[in-house]
Amino acid sequence: MKKISLLLSCVFFVFFLDAQNIGIGTAAPHASAVLDLTSVNKGLLVPRLTSTQRNAILSPAAGLLVFDTDTQSFWFYNGTVWTNLTVSGGGGSGANWKLSGNNGTTPASDFIGTTDNQPLKFKVNNEPYGLLDTNGSISWGMHSSINNNGYSNIAIGAKALYNNTNRSNLVAIGDSALFNNGIGANAPAFANYNTAIGSKSLFSNTKGYSNTGIGFHTLLNNTSGDENVAVGSGTLENNTTGYSNTAVGAYALQHNTTGNDNIAIGRATLGANVTGADNIAIGNAALMNNTGGTGNTAVGSASLFSNWNGQSNTAIGVYTLVANQSGYKNTAVGFQALNANTTNYNTAVGSEAFSANTTGTYNTALGASAGISNTTGSRNNVFGALSFASNISGNQNTAIGYQSLNGNTDGSFNVALGNSALTVNTTGDYNTAIGYNADLNSGNLTNATAIGANATVSASNKVVIGNSSVTSIGGYANWSNFSDGRFKRNVKENVPGIEFIKKLRAVTYTLDIDAINDFTTGSLPADKKQTIVNADKKNVVYTGFMAQEVEQAAQSLGYNFSGIDKPQDASRQTYALRYADFVVPVIKAMQEQQKIIERQQEAIEQLQKEIDVLKEKSKTR
Repeated sequence: MKKISLLLSCVFFVFFLDAQNIGIGTAAPHASAVLDLTSVNKGLLVPRLTSTQRNAILSPAAGLLVFDTDTQSFWFYNGTVWTNLTVSGGGGSGANWKLSGNNGTTPASDFIGTTDNQPLKFKVNNEPYGLLDTNGSISWGMHSSINNNGYSNIAIGAKALYNNTNRSNLVAIGDSALFNNGIGANAPAFANYNTAIGSKSLFSNTKGYSNTGIGFHTLLNNTSGDENVAVGSGTLENNTTGYSNTAVGAYALQHNTTGNDNIAIGRATLGANVTGADNIAIGNAALMNNTGGTGNTAVGSASLFSNWNGQSNTAIGVYTLVANQSGYKNTAVGFQALNANTTNYNTAVGSEAFSANTTGTYNTALGASAGISNTTGSRNNVFGALSFASNISGNQNTAIGYQSLNGNTDGSFNVALGNSALTVNTTGDYNTAIGYNADLNSGNLTNATAIGANATVSASNKVVIGNSSVTSIGGYANWSNFSDGRFKRNVKENVPGIEFIKKLRAVTYTLDIDAINDFTTGSLPADKKQTIVNADKKNVVYTGFMAQEVEQAAQSLGYNFSGIDKPQDASRQTYALRYADFVVPVIKAMQEQQKIIERQQEAIEQLQKEIDVLKEKSKTR
């Protein structure tokens, strides 16, 4: 039976055999094929070897084909090496890449692309979706850079760089980014060097160059503005022709149209600016409402928040100058410094310095909470933390030192120099305190001066030098008092001399320093009360008069003696004597005494003459 089957096969084989072609399963083998296998339900099964078995074949013939069971792929011998058909095409220079991934690749030789100087295009549904151009341009996305002839451009996103033709060095990433770039660009520099990253970033740009927009709708309406930088959603969204602006943060400089040279860093910074120029805003909502103001600098959240047309203002710190709208040439440095200000020429450096100021002008404050309550006061100079802290409407005051003048409310023309100096003053004017804790003992004195640490003046138009512990006041020249006859009126020679001097009681005494301190500062807060600094002062013996006795002596003669410093309020103020004024009645007394002496001398001389006459008469007898 087996012999009969073999015979029939041979006969069948020979039946289909002609001189040049062999056909299996077909009576008409193709003329170009040596062997033509035809079947509708079977395939050709080539030898199946492992990689080791394949590599062990001795002297394989070029074109030898096997199936590698280890790599699960067909391999052929190209005359030199075995080649994987699923990685590198047999006989061709291209690659046969699998859609499900590839392995065994050689990066130096395996690639997708062209080997001639032609662009590589990608399409989806026969629509342009990508291009790697020979001029250095790259596009990816439906109709991105579809009309591009420029070089070194990158367009990623649907219709990115859609209308660009011959403008170069552009980057457009995002839906319709730089969509209109190059339309009407008739100068070499126009519409070049732009970078747009974000949906519709720089969408309307036609001629503007060297712009950078990163974020949704950044520089959306820019047409011909140049050298702008926008980073963040909506930044510089409405800019049309403004140039050299920098905006970093969502909606920064969002409404700017034609303003130039602005810098905005932070969310909504300079968000309302339309035409303002040369502004710098750094911080959330800094200069947010500025529309036309120029030359402003705001650094800090909400600094210069309300400003809309104020110019040349500088605000550094959170909420600095936050209420300023049209005030100009103000400087605020520190948290809430000048945050209520609306007017001009104020300078505040320090947290909450002049934070309540509304309409005061030409004020200067340096120190935390300096001038914190001032609203309408003007031309005040304040240096020191908590200095001038209570002032509301006082003008032209100067306070230098911690808490100096910090109780003043509407007093004006006062000067306080030293920590806690002039803190008691509230409504008094023209007062001066120099030295630590130098002060008044009443809040409404006028033209009073206290000089020295803890010096306290108790009356208007009075000067006190030193405190109760001072034992010596002097220098190297005598004190000069005004005395110019050209300006003296109602001159009278009515100064009592001997009679006044005779009524004076000269005494020696010591001072009760504790009682003096309690009397002059006892009604003041504890931190203002004076204490003994020099304990030895209690033992010093002085020579002088009692002021009350001098007053009584003068009154008994009807003499208005200027040497008595009588207090207006004896319950709060002390008596004092101007000892230099005693020289005048003393000299008057000497003059009166001299006249008495001269009269006595004349009487003596007359008596001497009479004696001499009597002597001569006695001799003649």
